[in-house]
Amino acid sequence: MALRQISIGTLSKETEIPVSTIRTWENRYGVPKASGRTKGNHRLYDIDVIEHLKLINQALQINTRASEIVPLPLEELKEICCPLDCDGEESEICAWLQVVHDLDEQALHSALQRSVSILGLEQFILQRMIPFVELLGSEWRNGTLQIFEEHFATINLIDFLSGLWHSINKYNRGEKVILAGLPNESHTLGLHFTACFLVLQGYRVIFLGVNTPYKEVVHCYHRTKSEILVFSISVTYDMGEALEYLLALQENISLAHKIIIGGRGAPKTLPRMMNCSNLSDLILLLNQPMS
Repeated sequence: MALRQISIGTLSKETEIPVSTIRTWENRYGVPKASGRTKGNHRLYDIDVIEHLKLINQALQINTRASEIVPLPLEELKEICCPLDCDGEESEICAWLQVVHDLDEQALHSALQRSVSILGLEQFILQRMIPFVELLGSEWRNGTLQIFEEHFATINLIDFLSGLWHSINKYNRGEKVILAGLPNESHTLGLHFTACFLVLQGYRVIFLGVNTPYKEVVHCYHRTKSEILVFSISVTYDMGEALEYLLALQENISLAHKIIIGGRGAPKTLPRMMNCSNLSDLILLLNQPMS
């Protein structure tokens, strides 16, 4: 029996990958490959392509080079995206995953609080939070974590992290840093990870959150006289839209001030902008003079 076919719009919605990105991958790498056409000559795809693209998206969290990941056979993608082994050092975050399945808010917050008390905030983010978020993503893409469970986890993680960095930020008197995400960006956790790192260095974070139009960022920049702006861009964000936003922003920001872009979806080469590949490099970039 033939597989049910879906449109590129449905494929984009199910995988959370922009239509423009899917088209780029298809043109450059032949993935995904259309299996038919509508009467109006629009592409149709077999429904099993959803799993394939989700695996590609997951693998891009590990290796950001689309040219190396997108063309890979399905079996190789599965090997890259194998679930995290819950033995040894990973047992703690796997226990958190079970708490998420149980929808136990109190237990989750208690477990997170114990962990941050032992590790300290910086290592808590690097050793626990980032691997835990990657595990949640893997479980969701593999179909073992339901949408309501993922939403439950995300909301509680944001609440917990926000409380941590806000409790420090309100006492900081250092240099002001605007922290924002682009319009239609759905991923917020990266901003909160970044905020945690910034407040530990004494910076005063002005947190605008995701979905901030560039004109509003510019208004905030002038109002607060901030000299540093930091943006987080997820891997699923449309590259063309990101470039358009950042170039428009750049025209309205003084040459003497820093614009730092991070996240797996951040453009790699933009003049006057500093690309942050990971949180550990963020502090180095903040202390680096503009060229």
